[in-house]
Amino acid sequence: MIDIIKQTRSSILVIIFSILTWAVMMPKLPNYIGMQYTMDGEVIWETNKYLAAIIIIGIMITIYILAIIKPLIDPEKNSYVLFRKYFSASILITEILVYLVSCGLMLNAMDIALDLNLITMLSVGFLLIIVGNYLPKIPTTWFVGVRNPWSLSDRDVWNKTHRFTAVLYIFVGFLFILGTLLSLINVNIILLVVAVCVITPHIYSYLIFKSSINDF
Repeated sequence: MIDIIKQTRSSILVIIFSILTWAVMMPKLPNYIGMQYTMDGEVIWETNKYLAAIIIIGIMITIYILAIIKPLIDPEKNSYVLFRKYFSASILITEILVYLVSCGLMLNAMDIALDLNLITMLSVGFLLIIVGNYLPKIPTTWFVGVRNPWSLSDRDVWNKTHRFTAVLYIFVGFLFILGTLLSLINVNIILLVVAVCVITPHIYSYLIFKSSINDF
């Protein structure tokens, strides 16, 4: 546990910095802050600024706690040693993204014009590219990567699935960024992207597994 905390101390610093940011900005913020927006920039729901701070910081702390617990309960916990720096980096990137979103919410609440949808969509695109670069380096584990009965049962299937998924994520990430810059992204496209990124790797994993069985 102590080793994991040491490896993820940068994430802890981001959480602390987020708490300090909210504390400094609190007197300048209006009583209510928009927490969710439509694609047109309209506020869907808002909440008290103190509750907003608790929600954001709570999300960051929850993400961190779940992340450091994973290696401790994973049946393949020894595999984390092989991709320790990537695992720590993934936690840090997630925490930074949440922090940046919270900064955007605060600035919007102060009537400092920001296109949160544009920022969020671009962040998703870049995140897909970053995740795609990490995926081929992930060894077999129960908590990270494309986990299903076929990939977990065969290391070769696992490796091929993650190489394919890496290419898919990077390609979709670039398309997502391009579509965002060209104002082509809408709710239907977002749902399609999510479906493709979630379902396709599992289908590919199954096909590779069946192919490997037929080869014997």
